[in-house]
Amino acid sequence: FADTADSNTLAGIAITSYTKDTAKGDWQYYDGSDWVSLDDIALADSAISIASTSSLRFVPAANWNGAAPTLTAVLIDSSATVTTGSTVDVSTRGGSTAYSSSTVTLSHTVTAVNDAPTVTGDGTQTLTAINEDAASISGSSVSALFGSMLSDVTDAVTGGSVANSFAGVAIIGYTPSASKGDWQYSSDGGSTWTAFGTSTSLTESSARTLKSTDYVRFVPEANWNGSAPTLTVALIDSSASVGTWSSVNVSTRGGTTAYSSSTIVLSHTVTAVNDAPVASGSSTLTAITEDTSNPTGSTVNDLFAGNFADTADSNTLAGIAITSYTKDTSKGNWQYSSNGTSWTALDTIASAGSAISLGSG
Repeated sequence: FADTADSNTLAGIAITSYTKDTAKGDWQYYDGSDWVSLDDIALADSAISIASTSSLRFVPAANWNGAAPTLTAVLIDSSATVTTGSTVDVSTRGGSTAYSSSTVTLSHTVTAVNDAPTVTGDGTQTLTAINEDAASISGSSVSALFGSMLSDVTDAVTGGSVANSFAGVAIIGYTPSASKGDWQYSSDGGSTWTAFGTSTSLTESSARTLKSTDYVRFVPEANWNGSAPTLTVALIDSSASVGTWSSVNVSTRGGTTAYSSSTIVLSHTVTAVNDAPVASGSSTLTAITEDTSNPTGSTVNDLFAGNFADTADSNTLAGIAITSYTKDTSKGNWQYSSNGTSWTALDTIASAGSAISLGSG
């Protein structure tokens, strides 16, 4: 404002142009007792006057940021009385009027503040099951497991901020079990692996982070199968820098943080695979008398149960496979029976590939 000719002072303004956009927010003026919203102003003859002692503000819509709608105003000098909120006709300006011939554009910016990502889906994820005692465990990338579950639509503002991407996870819940196995992570695509460790639990205040490009896997103990210890994670968006296995406190999440307030539980299963039984020692069929024509024999279970062990799976003896036998009719003949009444003679068995199986009963 300048009025060198008359030395008048600024008495106020008349807003001559304004297009309201409720998706962005609302311009308001203070009339001395309340804040009043501005409506569309399209013509200079329907301008709204605001006294110099009154206040203007822009109230942005929730989660919106960017350039606010502009206001176009003419300046009013102190030769006129200005009443805040009054409609005035300033279509004639300059000359001897109290209104400036030129206009001033008032702009405003709402600076973006990060909005925490949210979790899509039901909050659960499953790492592909592996077999017990698997020789090679490839695991999965953190991105493949959790990347599609991050949403950051709140940060996607037309003309303002853009949505952040998935940067990684913070493991905020893990109770290790040395008897089951150990989770591991890799930062080089699965070439080398580092164990989480089976002595330290992870919590919100003592969480560990993994980058989106890191890999995770579960390595079970020998002969173990079942449900692996679960991992509870919070998602991290790209507004934060994420390190591999960095220590973080994520007790505060959501809001303007980079951490999702909701969490995801990662589960995993080790599928049981049979472990072969262990045979040990030797067995002897009870002696019989020469020229016994119909010996009673003995069940397979009575003969071999004491030679059987299956501590890995706790299976019981189901039977045997006779892998070697050379028939000698000058001495007699081995026979087998399924009922103890009718008997079938064994022929020579030369290899395990042609074994004869017998049930234990």
